[in-house]
Amino acid sequence: MITYRPAQTAEFPELAELRWQFRVEHDASQPGFDASDAAHAEFIPVCLEFLQQGLTEGRWTYWVAVQDDGLIVSNAYVYRIPKVPRPGLLRGQIGYVTNVYTRPTWRGQGIGAQLLRAMQAWARDNAVERLILWPAEGRQDFYGRLGFLPGETLEWDG
Repeated sequence: MITYRPAQTAEFPELAELRWQFRVEHDASQPGFDASDAAHAEFIPVCLEFLQQGLTEGRWTYWVAVQDDGLIVSNAYVYRIPKVPRPGLLRGQIGYVTNVYTRPTWRGQGIGAQLLRAMQAWARDNAVERLILWPAEGRQDFYGRLGFLPGETLEWDG
């Protein structure tokens, strides 16, 4: 059985390892990417600090799909961005979704989709009026099946 919920602080080391695996899987062929043991050793404490700071600030929620033995098989992060107050919506928020990753051996079972559905239900219950994300190449259909629609964005790459 898989449980879908926000991560607990004790799970941060495993989340940091999953983040490392995700980036190695997607970036290892990029020029300059360093997947060495030394780079890993440097990465993990920085990632742990980031996770803890995000939790402390109260803006990041780290979602996990956890099997009964405690293994995290999938994760997704959402950052809540407060909107400027307006009449009728004094404390609106937008959620930026990132770091959606399922362990390779667990893919194709609907776990990532269920995790995002849990996140969507949480967003509805917590005044997050919109979730946005930038899908990886070839993943647009996956997100489309979950109700994420293509839209116009303007990006500045400073």
